[in-house]
Formats: sequence, structure tokens, C-alpha cells
Amino acid sequence: MLTADEIDALERLLDVMLPSTSGAGARTAGSIDYVVGRLDREDPVLLAALRPHLRGDTDPDVVVAALAADPDAFDFQVFRRVRAWAWEGFLCEPRHGGNRDEVGWRRFGANGFPQPRGYTADELTVDRETR
Repeated sequence: MLTADEIDALERLLDVMLPSTSGAGARTAGSIDYVVGRLDREDPVLLAALRPHLRGDTDPDVVVAALAADPDAFDFQVFRRVRAWAWEGFLCEPRHGGNRDEVGWRRFGANGFPQPRGYTADELTVDRETR
């Protein structure tokens, strides 16, 4: 479980990864809630590796630059996972803890839940028979 200070530092780190310079960013979309949920539920090893980067006195720009500088380091894998989760939190169905007020979807011009509905068994059968 992250402390309040670590959550604040993580949110600053997400702001650097997904800034709101040209529209909604990680903070606006609530990516932090999604990422914290993933860390708490799924990945204690990642959380342990991330903790040293979440000290309150750490500059998030420096952290991102250092992590991105060495793609072979374990910490780079930590960076990639957190960045991927930040994007997931930016674009996910809001009930999963991110994409607050659907800002992620609106940024890319999506109207509501962007997943296709798929096909029913009947539609697949009809399609096969008409070929």
C-alpha cells in the first residue's frame, strides 16, 4: 500500500509522463486512481521497485529522465509498466478508476465506451453460410 506522500509523488510522476500541455493529462483523467489500484492489487514487486523513486524530495522530471536513459535496467521495466498503466487509466472505462469525466475519450474524439460490440453466434453463422 502506498502512503499519502508516495501517492503524491506518483501523481507528479504521472504528470510528467502524461502532461496536460495540449489537453487533458494524467491528473485531469484521474490516472493516479487507476495506477494506485493496479499497484495495490497486482504487483508488490513492482511497487517495491517503484518506491525509491517516490520520495517526496525527488524531482519527477529527473526520475523519468533517469529511468528512460537505461532501457536495460530493471527500473526501466518499472517505468514502462507505470507509463502503460497511466495510459490505461487515461483511456479506460471510467468505472475502473480512471478516465474521469471521460476526458481521455474526448481527447481522442471517442463518444462513450469505444469498444465494438462484437458479433453474436447467429451473426457468425449467417456470415459463414453466405460465403
